[in-house]
Amino acid sequence: MESRRTPEPGRFKSLVVLYKGSTEYSKLAETTRKNWSPWLDRVSDYFGELRIAQFDRPEKIRPVIRRWRNQWADKPRTADYGMQVLSRVLSYAVDPLGKIAGNPCEGIKQLYSGDRSNIIWTEADLKQLKGAEKPCPDEIKNAVFNPPETTRAYFRGRAVARFNPQIQSIHWDEVVFGQDAYQYRVSFNHASREEGVERLNATIRDAKSYDDLLDRLAALDRSE
Repeated sequence: MESRRTPEPGRFKSLVVLYKGSTEYSKLAETTRKNWSPWLDRVSDYFGELRIAQFDRPEKIRPVIRRWRNQWADKPRTADYGMQVLSRVLSYAVDPLGKIAGNPCEGIKQLYSGDRSNIIWTEADLKQLKGAEKPCPDEIKNAVFNPPETTRAYFRGRAVARFNPQIQSIHWDEVVFGQDAYQYRVSFNHASREEGVERLNATIRDAKSYDDLLDRLAALDRSE
């Protein structure tokens, strides 16, 4: 049981555990800890299985951080708040932990006062991840395109990998598909239980095409 509770030391998830147990975190106001707690869970869920060493490669990890942030691009203050929490964890990894040399969040503009146009993955983003010229490590590509199948991140990752042209917006709690003036919204709020996540993820795992995905999602809606 202990091994299931304790994350591997070299993974990002271990940084979140260390930060939450730190004096620095305990000194935050109670309301701040309450507000930060769900965000710490979110960054742990999204980046948790990445090796800490990947965060020492800013040119590779910054696009992934921006994609995570841009889930809330229509709510720039929310996006910037999430970045604040992620940045604090990474700053803690720099000093006092000494796990990485610098904070890759530094230099990423705030959405509230910056450009909000780049909400979803562009073809250039996908080419950079998949390309042979300067390929990203498989670890980063898997974190984006193949998250654990037992998480809601799996649906988002496979949606980006398979149906990015049909995605109108993508957020922490929903993906909105659109094509030929038809819009289909997939909300993750109802899929909070393990069985709900499994059924939802099965639709995108087994879909043969975009139209087949919509048919499977509609059938899932009718069954609930």
